[in-house]
Amino acid sequence: MEMDKQIEMRKSKNVYDVSVFRGCRLEKLKYMMESKYITNRAYNNFIGYIRRKSNSNHEWLINYITDVYVLVADMNQEKDCNEKWKDFMNEEKYKILERNQQYVIGYMLVIDTHGKDKHHYIDFINTRLKGHNIADLMIRKYRTEKRCCLYPQEIMYSAVGYWRKNLKYIFDNIDYSSDIIDKIKKIYNIEMELKWNCLINLFAIECDSGELSDSDELSDSDELTDSDSNLNKNKKIKIKK
Repeated sequence: MEMDKQIEMRKSKNVYDVSVFRGCRLEKLKYMMESKYITNRAYNNFIGYIRRKSNSNHEWLINYITDVYVLVADMNQEKDCNEKWKDFMNEEKYKILERNQQYVIGYMLVIDTHGKDKHHYIDFINTRLKGHNIADLMIRKYRTEKRCCLYPQEIMYSAVGYWRKNLKYIFDNIDYSSDIIDKIKKIYNIEMELKWNCLINLFAIECDSGELSDSDELSDSDELTDSDSNLNKNKKIKIKK
């Protein structure tokens, strides 16, 4: 397993401008099922993957699985592209893609505030291809298609480097103070409670040292914990890249 991850990382490439990735469809799983876009084999492979995950993050996720947004790699996308999926996958995953014709490469659960807040919030996000900025690709696609801002509701210590880069536009335009969260919420019209204390602590350290964190990757252990979630008060939330 570790060797597979190393292989994918060696194939690492920013996929924002890679045509085979741009063509990936991002939609709630239930809508892909209703439209029969996702194949039965790809669906079963993804559900099996979620069920096999041994940590508590995926135990609660299965209860909301049809509301999860999935990013699907499709073999048909290769037809008009110079790139091939095998350039970005290890051999095992590529064989699954060939056999099933599709492969879920990323998934996330989003809190839709249904108009009470014009923004949406990430409850959970994870990818099955490491080192290709898949999380960023999903976030960009969601923002573009939904025409809304998408923020993490909670940020834990292991993910602060990634979110410091992802939310750079916010922190480049604000000075540190004890009420910085309130300032951010006011400036960006955010109604949701934000649990960004770990990121704020990093920002305070940067302000004191004058050095910016250089970590923009999320490791396999990057977790958020949202004990006050409306979905499940005991669930954990993980965010990966």
